[in-house]
Formats: sequence, structure tokens, C-alpha cells
Amino acid sequence: MKIRVTEINISCAHFIETDGAFEPLHGHNIEVSAEVEGREDEPMVMDFRELRSLINGICDELDHRVIVPEGNPHLVLKRSEGCIEIKTPKKRYRFPLTDVAVIPNRNSTVEEIGRYIFRSLKGDLPREATLSSVGVSEKPGQEAVISWA
Repeated sequence: MKIRVTEINISCAHFIETDGAFEPLHGHNIEVSAEVEGREDEPMVMDFRELRSLINGICDELDHRVIVPEGNPHLVLKRSEGCIEIKTPKKRYRFPLTDVAVIPNRNSTVEEIGRYIFRSLKGDLPREATLSSVGVSEKPGQEAVISWA
């Protein structure tokens, strides 16, 4: 048995690195969804409100922030005086730490944002529920779906 929640929305900015080159900083309104499964003989996998609350907690950390992939070897990050300085090979950004979400991933693509949400949510679920997938859509018709056995 599976349940799915959809229409969890966040707005964020990012820049994507490909082969050492970075796109310009830009933003998206992203929609997040998740599917959780449980045993067929259970009357309920988990409460929808609880699942939505767990996802919202993770998404709140990303909402209205610049997403910065800390695991990217082409970025240099320095934190000081309540700010973060981000250096790419050709640009330098400086933001208040409160305006940035640093994730441990290598990039900030929708696939990597989905991986981040998947890993974070997986650890928060009740023992009887298993995370099947997380979807991250940057616009209708363009969605990354992350699922691991």
C-alpha cells in the first residue's frame, strides 16, 4: 500500500555547474512530492498530515534561499561574520547565511535537490513506513523522481 503527497512548493535560487562552468544564478518555483509505502495488511501507512509536515520541515530549510552545493569541487566557500562567500572560477557571491541553504551534494540540480530531500526524509519516517520516491519538478513536464530500494 502506498500514499503520496503533492503540491509542496518552494522558491529557491541556484546555479548549476557542468564541467567546471556555471550557469548564471537564477530561480525556480519548485514542486515537491513524496510517496511512502507500508505493509498491505496495515490499515494505514501513515497520517498524510504527518508526512506533509515532515516534508515541509525539510523544504522550509530550502525555501526562499540560494541553494549551494558544498560538495562541488569547483566552489570555494568561506563563512565569516554571519555571511557566506561563494567563489566559482569566474564569479564571487556574498550572502547572509540566513539566505543560503548549504547542501552536502555536488550540484544543485533538481536531481540533487531531490536526493537531498530523499535522504533527509528517509531518516525522519516512522519505522513502519518506507520512502518509495521523492519528486522534484521545476516546471510542469520537467520532474526528477528519486527512488532507491
